[in-house]
Amino acid sequence: AVVSTQSTGDEQVLEIKTNSVDGSEKTIVLFYDNNRDYIGSIRIAWNDASIEYYLGNCNNSYTDFPITPPTEQDKIWRINKTSTQLFIECNNVAVLQVDINTQCSNPAQWSKTV
Repeated sequence: AVVSTQSTGDEQVLEIKTNSVDGSEKTIVLFYDNNRDYIGSIRIAWNDASIEYYLGNCNNSYTDFPITPPTEQDKIWRINKTSTQLFIECNNVAVLQVDINTQCSNPAQWSKTV
């Protein structure tokens, strides 16, 4: 469920609450620009041993978070996107930082304003 959204200039912030369990997968964010053209997506998969992320139109494969998200079932995900960076926090723990220009396979799409 969406908790809150903010947009100021180049920065877009979205907070989402999940209560997923092992073995489930969620597409939690789809990004579109002002023309409704697809920019990318964030998917999260809960596995027995880890929580993985997938950035559609960026890394295009499931990858373990570099910092393990907290273990509580109820999670608040804070997603902060600018034209050059993507930050993800889970329950106030920074779990992912992506440099769009160097780490995304499609930086031109991900750098767009949503």
